[in-house]
Amino acid sequence: MARIALFDLHGTLVDWQTAFSDAVAELCRTHNFDASIEQRLRTELAERANPNDFIRLRDTFGLAVTAAQLWQEYVELMAAGATCRPAVLKGLGQLRTAAWTIGIVTNGASDIQRAKLAATGLADLVDGVAVSGDLEICKPDRGALGSSRLPVRARPRQRRLDDRR
Repeated sequence: MARIALFDLHGTLVDWQTAFSDAVAELCRTHNFDASIEQRLRTELAERANPNDFIRLRDTFGLAVTAAQLWQEYVELMAAGATCRPAVLKGLGQLRTAAWTIGIVTNGASDIQRAKLAATGLADLVDGVAVSGDLEICKPDRGALGSSRLPVRARPRQRRLDDRR
């Protein structure tokens, strides 16, 4: 029988809260956004962020910078600031050595989640990732787990868990 371990990304494998706080502060500093914009970002992005949040922000505050540019900067800042404790990386390595199939099921936009996985080194330790932005279903909905199909025999790197090939 195959041994499969599925993990959440935020708060389980990755500390994102410091990255979030730093990313919002740096974005505001870079673009000289005032306190009202910073507070809006902290409020609206606290649960999860996606490009539409930056469209609303741009429209609400009449910002000169494009929403696409703000989103890309935010993704890069979040990836750069996301951290994974060494013990987590070691533990996943031990699971891999013991022939476990490892997957991550996470909520959020695909590009930002995958950027965090790459930046923390987690991408090299997992067999697949299911991101709600790809699946259009979020945890804790059981469908997010039900749509996770890890390749158990062949273990290609970074195959999407919802890829049914």
